[in-house]
Amino acid sequence: MTKYSDYIENIKREVKETVEKNIETYNYSHVLKQSMSYTALNFGKMFRATLCLGLLDDLQGSYKSGINFAGAIEMTHAYGLIHDDLPALDDARFRRNKMSNHLVYGEAQAILAGDALQAGAYDLVAKTDADAAIVLKLVTLLSSLSGANGYVGGQSLDIFSEHEDRDFLNDEIIKKIHYGKTGALIEVAVLGAGYLAAVDDKKMEKLKEMALEIGLSFQIRDDILDITKAEKEIGKDAKSDLKKDKTTYPKLYGLNKSIEIYKEHLETSYKLIKELLGENSHTYMVVSEMLKM
Repeated sequence: MTKYSDYIENIKREVKETVEKNIETYNYSHVLKQSMSYTALNFGKMFRATLCLGLLDDLQGSYKSGINFAGAIEMTHAYGLIHDDLPALDDARFRRNKMSNHLVYGEAQAILAGDALQAGAYDLVAKTDADAAIVLKLVTLLSSLSGANGYVGGQSLDIFSEHEDRDFLNDEIIKKIHYGKTGALIEVAVLGAGYLAAVDDKKMEKLKEMALEIGLSFQIRDDILDITKAEKEIGKDAKSDLKKDKTTYPKLYGLNKSIEIYKEHLETSYKLIKELLGENSHTYMVVSEMLKM
């Protein structure tokens, strides 16, 4: 634990309480509520929510107005994890050191829990403490980048590219896959903070560039850890990318070159953060704390 961990843990606690209160309002089906809670409240790194609120803190001196939006991002992420683990997709057995949702509640309830979490995310966004025009921007941002032009689109390409021969893969294809399945929700976190802080268009473009580099760093790191770490260390099925023959950086470039590429994108992330916010910013600390190998 580092000195900065207390800041991160406090953010995680506030976001978790917000998500928990939201789920507590859903009493139509008890088993559905249990299934939702099983994944949504079994938090992992909470990188996206922490990044969003750390950045918002840097931009306006407080992150309180972004708690609901950060919770919505985590609910969206949880829905994605439930669906991603299903037999039709990755057929995963473990997630965050627990059995996958569908192995506990069955496929049908798992699918419905994912659907409900996705819908519930917009319930939280709608309750964001901000002007109506900003709330509309947040809703539009989350809906566009979590759907066909973002997260879901990336998952589709990820599945489609399984078992693809290396000769047909290139840097452009793998970046498109990684942006969609991982980078898009990271971009939601970063741009959402920008909207809440009412930054100008020029700074928003810089934030978008920063989000892209952070997103690539995050997913390349994940590709590497899938090969190099055991299940207990990463909290999910180890070497699952290899078993499914996923399109990953190690598959395209090999492990050592992938580590080099990861470091390059991480250094670029640091450079952009320092230019925008400074080396002593919350954003710099969050990224350095949570993206280290």
